[in-house]
Amino acid sequence: MIPPSVGVLHWKLRVVNNEHNHLAAEQLGGHPYAMRLNENETRLVEQLSNQNMLPRDILAAVKDQNPDNVSNLRNIYNARRKSRIGQNTGETPIQTSYNIWRAFPHVLLIDTTYKTNKYNMPFVQIVGVTSTHKTFSVAHAFISKEREENFVWVLQNLKDTLQQCMEPRVIVTDRELALINACRRIFPSAAQLLCRWHIFENISKHCRPSFSQSDWQKFGYMWSVVIESATPDIYEYNYSRLHEWLWTSHQRVIGYLQVTWLQKYKEMFVSAWIDKNRNFGQRTTNRVESQHSLLKKSLHATNNTLDNIVGHVIQIVKSQAEAINESFERSKIFRMAHHNDDQFELLKGNVSHVALDLLVGEKAKIQMLIASNSSCGCHLFTSCGLPCACRLLNNAKVTLDEVDLFWRKLDLNPSLLNEDEGADIDAQLDRVIQHIKLQPNPVKKSMMSKVFSAVFPFKSMKKEPVVQTNTRGRPSLKTQQKKQEPARHSSFTKPKKNKQDDSTVTHDSQLQRANSYSSTTRMHDWSGFSQPQDGFSQPTVGLSHTHYSAPLVACTHKNSKPEASGGLIRSWDCRNSSP
Repeated sequence: MIPPSVGVLHWKLRVVNNEHNHLAAEQLGGHPYAMRLNENETRLVEQLSNQNMLPRDILAAVKDQNPDNVSNLRNIYNARRKSRIGQNTGETPIQTSYNIWRAFPHVLLIDTTYKTNKYNMPFVQIVGVTSTHKTFSVAHAFISKEREENFVWVLQNLKDTLQQCMEPRVIVTDRELALINACRRIFPSAAQLLCRWHIFENISKHCRPSFSQSDWQKFGYMWSVVIESATPDIYEYNYSRLHEWLWTSHQRVIGYLQVTWLQKYKEMFVSAWIDKNRNFGQRTTNRVESQHSLLKKSLHATNNTLDNIVGHVIQIVKSQAEAINESFERSKIFRMAHHNDDQFELLKGNVSHVALDLLVGEKAKIQMLIASNSSCGCHLFTSCGLPCACRLLNNAKVTLDEVDLFWRKLDLNPSLLNEDEGADIDAQLDRVIQHIKLQPNPVKKSMMSKVFSAVFPFKSMKKEPVVQTNTRGRPSLKTQQKKQEPARHSSFTKPKKNKQDDSTVTHDSQLQRANSYSSTTRMHDWSGFSQPQDGFSQPTVGLSHTHYSAPLVACTHKNSKPEASGGLIRSWDCRNSSP
């Protein structure tokens, strides 16, 4: 090839040797030019890659479409890489998820799933909810084990993304104690709820075999009535009915419900308590469970690599973003027939259709409440931030200020902290301080302890115990005598002289002990210890200041002989301190 000279606009080709040094190719395979993908094949590779199809399956699809294609796997990998580079020029799905999270940080639903990767690592999925009740993925994490420190790491990294934004107002989880503790540490101001669906699944697992089919259906109905109780009094009434029904033949079920769920956790799933805080109708983690199912259906296997799972998650996030934007536009533009109420005129196009549906349902309760002469309880206001039936009764138009900002959010702009809220917070703090000052000293101390633990969750007002020296074994009798303390397993202590009357008080193992204390005696907690069957007699005359050095303990000394009262040794100390 001879390049063009000055003033010449074309190349010149000079043939030096016109004979080929190889035979003509019988097949095009192996020739880079022939192995290149054409425009239609490149588009097909991009489409199938977006559907998370494996490269070998993509190659098979390309060859099915064009039998003359001679491309190999390397050409497919190169085409996929070029496609990803082109897609990364705009906003990535992860950035989209980040923007949605900062716009709707109000609700967090957290759950862990398994059998997703070949490393057998638990997979944590965190999802949120928009004002149009659309689910979106907030974060995903692989952790080594379900330990509190691992969940703290996940939530702390999540919290760091909320710079200058609101923090979650409600968190719903199952009864994973490590996760619950981590949520309380990282988001202490958020209301924490337990998933009702998980609770009933656990009840079914432990109690279903003891019921017949008809009794189980009746139990399910009565249980739903209990957890939907609107007030603590109604809850007590509904539970008493359930208890009375179960008492005859299902006492084990009563014990399981009380010990496992109601005594410790009823404030986290019964409506009488959870509706006191904004939860926006989220009482289960079913949205997370659906995300688990959607992900596992697309994975098709349990031995996936981590990067493969990330690719599937990205596709899920893409579809979520499209559905969320569509729901926003529908709430802004469309007018539903059942929303045609003059009382809601100012809200149309400014709040989500879900909020309007809730208001329409609440207004339908008014006639029923009037007929029964009952109150609405303001549950819609306290739990969802919408005007309740008692407010709608006057037929005045509902303004936007009466609707929680969660329902007014129809875009993806960050939900920033309102600077005007600072004055309200200061006023509330002043009210709290004034209320604490009016309380008695013991109540003040208890309140301050709770405030301290909430403000400084990593600190404690409790003092560190004194470090003991020479803790090896039980102290000898001589050492205890120096400290004026009796041996725990000794049935004899030396007589002591009373300084006031210089009299000697004899004390041996046969002396009858007292079951009660004098007015100067400090009481001990006897719960958890066996009480002797024969009881104690009254104190001996002259023992006006009787003290027990230790509660009843089981006899373990090899030379000890069990007494008549259950084989227990009762240590005794006659202190002659002044009252």
